Amino acid sequence: MLMCFAGPIIANCLLGESIVAPFRNNRDILYIINYMPWDLAYRASKFVPVHTVICLMKELQRARKISDGVAFAYKLNPRAYLVVLAIGVVKGSGYLEMKLFERLVRGLWLPASNECLKPCFTTKASCLIAAAFLLEKLGRLPCSHDGAFLAAVLSLFCFKLASKLLHIHDPFRPFESVFCTVLLGGLVDAIRRAAESSPATAAVPATGKTSGGQQQHQQQKDVSDGTANGLARDKEQKKND
Repeated sequence: MLMCFAGPIIANCLLGESIVAPFRNNRDILYIINYMPWDLAYRASKFVPVHTVICLMKELQRARKISDGVAFAYKLNPRAYLVVLAIGVVKGSGYLEMKLFERLVRGLWLPASNECLKPCFTTKASCLIAAAFLLEKLGRLPCSHDGAFLAAVLSLFCFKLASKLLHIHDPFRPFESVFCTVLLGGLVDAIRRAAESSPATAAVPATGKTSGGQQQHQQQKDVSDGTANGLARDKEQKKND
């Protein structure tokens, strides 16, 4: 239940609201998850068509939560744009930020797997959708709220289906690579590393080739010396005979 309502819990904590408010009127969900006979809900959710429908419904709920979070935060803080974006992101991907606390409760400490340091696609998509809703609130988008919401839902649907069917887990990664290479010095660093490593890489094959040639020449010399010594012994043995 903590992970199911992670987004509203963190958002309410940031906005000074009650953190237990998301647990109201959710007894049916609690019963279905924990007390369903023979784990029928869990078994049904693992069936592929049902699982796909549940994932799409989850993306629809994610878009609605981001929209509601941006609208509520913008109403309270109309000039604090970063706060509005943060509330929208937390509403959409709060369970990812709550994982750190959940691991601590279970006795696990994994500082390298922090969502703030290494955001996944869900966090990035929530940030972009929250920015789109904020621009719509400011009147900077040439569409209505319903149009922006429909575009967000369709985008999340497409990305989720691509993740499930085509195993494309982060569509932003190619654009991030190009952006970092062109604008953040990645191309310059790559050229510098190539220039620094080229003399060493060129010297290594040459050295290997020279060492291999010397070894082969030594082997041939040893063979010839052994053959000559064998012939000399044969001649001495014939003379003695």
